[in-house]
Amino acid sequence: MSGLNLSPNKDEHFHSIKSQQRTNKSLNHFWHRPLSSAKIAFTLILFVIVILASEFFYIIVSKIGYYGPGFGYSTAAQSNLGDAIIVAGAVYVHLGHTYGKSTSETVKEMQKGAIIISYVTNTAKAANVVGVTDLKCRHVQGCQEVELVSIDLRDSLCYYVRVNKTVTLPTTSSNGVNSSSQTAVYGSRLLKSGEDQCSTSDKVSNWKVGSFPWP
Repeated sequence: MSGLNLSPNKDEHFHSIKSQQRTNKSLNHFWHRPLSSAKIAFTLILFVIVILASEFFYIIVSKIGYYGPGFGYSTAAQSNLGDAIIVAGAVYVHLGHTYGKSTSETVKEMQKGAIIISYVTNTAKAANVVGVTDLKCRHVQGCQEVELVSIDLRDSLCYYVRVNKTVTLPTTSSNGVNSSSQTAVYGSRLLKSGEDQCSTSDKVSNWKVGSFPWP
């Protein structure tokens, strides 16, 4: 027994130690460290990318509009009218508290910069088309009224919005500044058999403040 060679056992023990050292080194790699600087930097980069993507989407939507079914609207036809209300409001301000001298002027101003929606006089016959009529209300001094219409070909529906703006003349308490109020009423109706268009001259009997009624 005294002449037995034990060197193989020493080699095995040496290799075992080296293997354990390599394992520990691998476990201590920077990706396995709980809060390494590389992980923090990588997380920050992802966060910045998400913020930039959100900003890009916001810029696109605010510049050209969102033309899917809108936030708060159930169909693209309703969404188009929601966009048209905003555009008409911008025209009203641009022209000095008026929708214009005529419907043609209102349509011309609303069409400027439009990409997806087409603004036309009075009648909507296709998707992404909004009919516009300047109603020229006279019942209140400073009153301006515009009616908008769109068509939902899928469900055979017409949707309408009538926007009324009234300017309040300046008083002493208002420091000489004009103020205006806006009222929007919404309507809808089913297309009759053979009809293929919706018009601002259509008879609408279910006007409702705040949202589109079901016909």
